[in-house]
Amino acid sequence: MPEDLKFEELIKKIEKGQTEPYFTGVEFKQSWQKRHGEDISAIANAPGIARGWIVIGLDDKGFPRQNADASWLKKTEEIVSGQIRDSLTPSWAVRSITGHSVRGAECLFVEISSPGEVVRWEDRAFKLVGTTSAELRPDEILELSYRLPGADFSKGRYESNCDSALVLLFAKKVVERTDDDFHLDVEKMSSDQILQKLNIYGTNTAGILFGNFKCRIVHFNSQGDILDQSVNLGL
Repeated sequence: MPEDLKFEELIKKIEKGQTEPYFTGVEFKQSWQKRHGEDISAIANAPGIARGWIVIGLDDKGFPRQNADASWLKKTEEIVSGQIRDSLTPSWAVRSITGHSVRGAECLFVEISSPGEVVRWEDRAFKLVGTTSAELRPDEILELSYRLPGADFSKGRYESNCDSALVLLFAKKVVERTDDDFHLDVEKMSSDQILQKLNIYGTNTAGILFGNFKCRIVHFNSQGDILDQSVNLGL
């Protein structure tokens, strides 16, 4: 099975003292450098990794940097978010950017998964070679693109719960606006059954419409500088 390391499990392993060599698809970085985006590309392009991470604020042995406070975290998150938006294609290969305290110091966790197509950083694609990242050759990019299903963010996996009341309300509206050929007995079906009938069960589509899908809202000034940003759960 592909490596699928969830956030809570990753935190527990780091707290227990596991270092970078014990992980697959996890990179520790004391600080963020733009070239580290190559590692995002490499992790997202790795066929054996369903979910990988870059942890900013830890050295290779898992020790936090001394000046990693809330101010450092906010500044670093703004820089990382901006460079991912500008340099990563497709940008949704990064599923989330989350701050968390490790051993009394702030760290930034960048969650990475394959979007179904070759992931590039500044128009170059990378692969994992041991503990380093190497640029993919044109023939390797072609081979990888043939293996991948193609990008469709709406069909990506969504693992959290959906609001049953919202699902039922939506289903009733669907029934009102469709003909008799589409049968949906909303009074007798569970919310999961309704989502399965609509062919969106367990997908990002369901999460965006009915779940606590994490959305980042960013305000810019006229020069393109970030004024503020926040993370919302659900619409």
